[in-house]
Amino acid sequence: NLELNQPLSPVEITDRDGAHHAKLTWSPDGRYFAYPDFDVNGITQLYLYDPIAQQKTRITDFADNAHAYGISQIMWSLDSKKIIFTKVKYNKVDSYLYNYDAVDSVGVIDIHSRGIDWIDIADRGLADIWVGNNNNILIYLESNTTDEPIIMIYNLDNKLNTSKIHPQVFNIFPYY
Repeated sequence: NLELNQPLSPVEITDRDGAHHAKLTWSPDGRYFAYPDFDVNGITQLYLYDPIAQQKTRITDFADNAHAYGISQIMWSLDSKKIIFTKVKYNKVDSYLYNYDAVDSVGVIDIHSRGIDWIDIADRGLADIWVGNNNNILIYLESNTTDEPIIMIYNLDNKLNTSKIHPQVFNIFPYY
């Protein structure tokens, strides 16, 4: 356990300026937190930090992608074994400003094997993700071609899209 009765000193965990498009998120078991950072080639990767061991570990190995992708959301499965994240396309407006185009994909990474399962979001814009208590994730998707959003339920255990529901059935409206 992390001893909080001792004076704490700040620790810099990012190596490069940038890749801060998603907030760091603690695992539900409190052992790690996950966050994006640039690797030595300037490519956004996903990292874990263990505050007890004070160890940073890169858990993705995205290839050179013309530096056009970032990570915008990071969420944990409730058992702290998997991380759900969104990969977004962005355009460089000038040297310090980026404009997000759209969510490119939703990934689920096992933090031990580092295998990534990609969830097909069928060219839709992502609005939000929630993790349920039975290893289901709820993905609210906006349409890039029609005005009809859908809700996708994806099970982390069997890796299946269990249903696609139109939010009007539940009278759900986006809050932004």
